[in-house]
Amino acid sequence: MKSSRKKIFKNPYWYNLFTSHQEFSFLEPSEFSSWKMILGNEAPLNVEIGCGQDDSILKRAQFSQDQNFIGIENQAQFLRKTAKKLLRLGLKNVCLMNMDGIFALKYFFKTDKVQRFWMNFPDPWPKERHQFRRLFQYPCFQLICNRLKVGGEFLIKSDFYDAVELAHQILNNFNEMESLYGSDVQNALSTQFDTKYEKKYRLEGREIFQGIWTKQHNFNNQYKNFIEKIGPMTV
Repeated sequence: MKSSRKKIFKNPYWYNLFTSHQEFSFLEPSEFSSWKMILGNEAPLNVEIGCGQDDSILKRAQFSQDQNFIGIENQAQFLRKTAKKLLRLGLKNVCLMNMDGIFALKYFFKTDKVQRFWMNFPDPWPKERHQFRRLFQYPCFQLICNRLKVGGEFLIKSDFYDAVELAHQILNNFNEMESLYGSDVQNALSTQFDTKYEKKYRLEGREIFQGIWTKQHNFNNQYKNFIEKIGPMTV
């Protein structure tokens, strides 16, 4: 006898978006217009890149039900566990995306629309030959910076000091972004939204490091204003 249980993320490919009330399989970017189409409202967007199977995003969504929370993870088997918890809780302000992070940022988020991005313990891929797998790369951070609202926040947590230091080195090249801690890597304090990895690492006595950046202005608008001031170029 076949199981009647709903299969979540039954197609382990990109373009799967899952909420507590519907699943969008193979949704092409051209079919996506806005997050109101998916969640039914235009509440502020909070996005976790690489949310894995941890339910901290659901805790945040329960705590701030007047905001929307998007979790991006390219491993369907991890998202299924979070999706089952989402179904049990029935939260209407959460969408889980089975998708590559950079692809999702590029095609499913618009300029100056996201209130907060965060990455919790992304795999640092420390070996040189694995660099291409890192999320900590210029194109990813460039997209994050572009998608953030002015005043928006980007937070990274890791038990790997060099990962947060690398983020500092890259984000120092973006003059729209300002670090809350200057050029220093800070120890992260425990919160009610700690992930299971963070709780585990703290019990093991590991240090947890973090970086927080805010978007100070829109570089594109600043450049546009500068061009308007100097007038058209002549040859």
